[in-house]
Amino acid sequence: MSITELINRPIVLERCRIQFLLNGRDVDAEARISLRLSPKPRVVVEYDLPWSEVVASNEIRSKSVVDFRLNHGPEIAALVGNYVQLGGGKITGAVVPIEQPVTVLNDNGGISRCKFALLNFPSIWGGQDIYFAKYLRGKVQNLVTQHFKLSAGPWLVEITGVDSVLSMHHRLTLEGGSAVTHFGSITRVDGRDFRSDDLIRFLEALHLFLSFARGSY
Repeated sequence: MSITELINRPIVLERCRIQFLLNGRDVDAEARISLRLSPKPRVVVEYDLPWSEVVASNEIRSKSVVDFRLNHGPEIAALVGNYVQLGGGKITGAVVPIEQPVTVLNDNGGISRCKFALLNFPSIWGGQDIYFAKYLRGKVQNLVTQHFKLSAGPWLVEITGVDSVLSMHHRLTLEGGSAVTHFGSITRVDGRDFRSDDLIRFLEALHLFLSFARGSY
C-alpha cells in the first residue's frame, strides 16, 4: 500500500458484537469499530442487522440518539448516521459515539501490555534505533527503524516508527491529513500485570508528554 493510500485511511479498532438498547429489548448486531481520521479523528461504529430485525433497524433510524453496549463495556450514547445500505440479507448502518474520544476498558483481570499508535508524530532518530539487513531487489540493503524507549517509575514505553516514516512525515507536512507514523507499547519494568485504573493515569501523563514532544497545541 502506498503512502498516499495510508493517509486518512480509517483504522479498524475492533470487530465485535454490540447490543442496541431499544424499547423493552436488546438487539444484537455485528459491528466494526474504526477510527476515522478525516475530516478529524473520531470513532465510528458500523453495524449489520439481519433482515429479521427490520423493525429494530427502523426504530434505530427513527432516533437521533441511540444507546448501545459492548459485550465488555458500559452503555454508550451515539448519534445515528444517515448512512444505510441494504443487501446480502442484512441492513448496514452507522452510529457515532457522542463522547469523543471513547474509552472502554475491561476491569476484569490484569493487563500485561497496552498497545497504542501515534498520529503525525515527528521523525526522531537516536541511539536506540534498530538496524537490520533486508533482501530487496536482488541486493542486501542495510536499513534502520526508528525506535526509542521511555521509562517512568514502574512503566516502560517502547515506540517504533512505521516503514518509510520519513516519506510519510514529508507527505503529511506538505499535504496535511492524518496517518499512523509510530506504534508503541506499555509494560511494567518488572513484567507484572497492572490494573486499568493505573493504566489510565499513566496514559494521561504519556499523552501530555508526547503532545509536547510533537509540538501540539
